[in-house]
Amino acid sequence: MMPDASGAELLVANNLSRRLRLRRCSRSGRHWEVFCQARITLGVADGSQRLTEIPFKLTGVEALCLNGNFHMKKFVLGVAALAITAGDASAADMAVKAPVYRPAPVVDLWAGFYVGANVGYSWGDWRADSSQRVYNFEQFTARPKVDGVLGGVQAGFNLRVAPQWLFGIEADIQATDEKARQTWIDPGLPNTLPPPPPLPLPEDFVPRPGGPANLSHEWKFPWFGTVRLRAGYNPTPDWLLYVTGGLAYGRSEYSFNFTQPGAANNFPPSPTTYALRQSSTDIGYAVGFGGEYKLNRNWSVKGEYLFVDLGTRTINTFDIDGAPFRASYAVRDHIGRVGVNYTFDWGGPVVARY
Repeated sequence: MMPDASGAELLVANNLSRRLRLRRCSRSGRHWEVFCQARITLGVADGSQRLTEIPFKLTGVEALCLNGNFHMKKFVLGVAALAITAGDASAADMAVKAPVYRPAPVVDLWAGFYVGANVGYSWGDWRADSSQRVYNFEQFTARPKVDGVLGGVQAGFNLRVAPQWLFGIEADIQATDEKARQTWIDPGLPNTLPPPPPLPLPEDFVPRPGGPANLSHEWKFPWFGTVRLRAGYNPTPDWLLYVTGGLAYGRSEYSFNFTQPGAANNFPPSPTTYALRQSSTDIGYAVGFGGEYKLNRNWSVKGEYLFVDLGTRTINTFDIDGAPFRASYAVRDHIGRVGVNYTFDWGGPVVARY
């Protein structure tokens, strides 16, 4: 006769916490799949009974797995290998095939394509110098603070190269309102009558005859972008710490204006206005570091610092009186920003262990 398995089901239902021995488990969403063994009493053909262990698989378990013990709320019972054959063999000699354990793939929260947006602030410690005394007050150099708010978008890709290491690439484009302005008044020299005065020295844009003169400078950094490599480390599954570096590019603008209305009363009359404009799109580098935190499978928030250097712009021209004139400025920015990223599910789950 066939052994009666109903007793096994009853025993499992009534004595889970005491009589099940854990083999292994896996989790899918909120449910567990539990492989365990139960000690049950089976009747055999000769009318005797024998205590043996049969492997079971419990599915749909809502439970807490702690220190190898299960504390269960509810479950659906499935017999994984209750292939018991009738015959003269005793239950102790029955061969029971253990279930094959196939762990569910773990989704890598960080690998794949992502897009996002950011906002931040930039501190531009630019350095300006000139071949003539055009900065306040009759100086050859200036240090404009080209500061302002910025915002933009980014896109990138992360590749898992080791259990806790990522390697990726990211590109971003930023719009800014960064600018700095310097305005001052030079007292100038009195108007002149014949004979004309000696020519000014080459470094003397001011002072010049014609009375007070107004001088103004403005530096702007309207937009920039970067294309950078990133190397990241996961100290926990939810956190990514990374360093980054690569190409930077952007547009800088400079303007210089000079007005001296009284120069029209010189003899002969002198030019009263002068304007210089320059804009340039240049390439440099960016380096930085940051941290990112996963809110869920797709969304994450981040904070980042970047240093951007686009080199030095130099303008060679002539001044208001026709003498050679040079002005230059260095484009360097310290950037702090926060942002949000959305990682796509393209490509399915990827195994990652932390």
